[in-house]
Amino acid sequence: MLRVLALVAMLATTAVAEPELSLEIQEKAVVAKVRGLTKREPVELRELHAESRKPISATSVRGFAESGPVAIAFVINGAEYYLGGTGPSGDELVQDDELLKPLAVAFDRLELGTALPPGSEALLVSYSTGAEIKKPWKPASELAGADLGSAKDYKGKLGADLVAGVGLALGELKTRAAKHKLLIVIGDGNATNDEAARSQLQALATEAADVTFAALVVKSPLSPETALIDVINNLTPWVTTSSLVGVEAALEHTVQSMTEQFEATFELAHFVPDGKSHGYSLVHHDEELDSAMLTVPLAPPKPAPSNAWRWLVLAGVVAAFSLVSLLVFRKRD
Repeated sequence: MLRVLALVAMLATTAVAEPELSLEIQEKAVVAKVRGLTKREPVELRELHAESRKPISATSVRGFAESGPVAIAFVINGAEYYLGGTGPSGDELVQDDELLKPLAVAFDRLELGTALPPGSEALLVSYSTGAEIKKPWKPASELAGADLGSAKDYKGKLGADLVAGVGLALGELKTRAAKHKLLIVIGDGNATNDEAARSQLQALATEAADVTFAALVVKSPLSPETALIDVINNLTPWVTTSSLVGVEAALEHTVQSMTEQFEATFELAHFVPDGKSHGYSLVHHDEELDSAMLTVPLAPPKPAPSNAWRWLVLAGVVAAFSLVSLLVFRKRD
């Protein structure tokens, strides 16, 4: 599901992420994906309500940084009222850099080259009326505050087409081969059409199973009071709300939280292939991290024993008999 925007309650607090477990079958293995925790080892799966069955130990555990380069897309509200420093009527109500400046400083100090694995890439998308690529894919270590541009770049940008921004970023992420794909929305929680955004974001969710989402909610002095509330139920645990003063720490926290995930692999042969849904808890040193459901399809029926060999033997006997008969008749002649 699209764990993207709980662009919710504009409180200056940080959401605490609970561990989130998902189980899926990949070839001849069951892969447990854990979000919200750094790598734990060893881990095992225990079937719920089946104490008589032995726990299944992981054959391998891989941390976030061990999965190779990351593709990360930042989707930023590029409306004039947000980063251009101008109110809807055109009156200069705030200084041009009142939000843009601290946000640029936050990007300068983010140090994605250290936070993400080597070879990671970053993209910057802005949304207002429609969406545009503000900065194409580049090494994540090179993304800087200067890539946001200046306040004049946002003059005349009206609207807040949040859905267009998310959609454009998702399309770009599809072009990357990275195992981990991250998308962070930075905005004030508003969309041009809040009601339409709800259903449209849910539609995008079905196409984004391989993307990890987060939202950094920061209200500018000119942000409307309304905001999307509960855009999608049970969205990303990585939702941070911040004041202008705390935006730097908030952005760093958001990225760090998204990298707190790992995968554990288990042999499929240890699971019951009965086509029924079973609950499993992921355990680390008797500490239950989280639980999830898994259905292992019914094992295909064994093919019926073939009688082909019998026909081959019979054909051989007939051929041998024919040959012997032919030789006997020739000898008589």
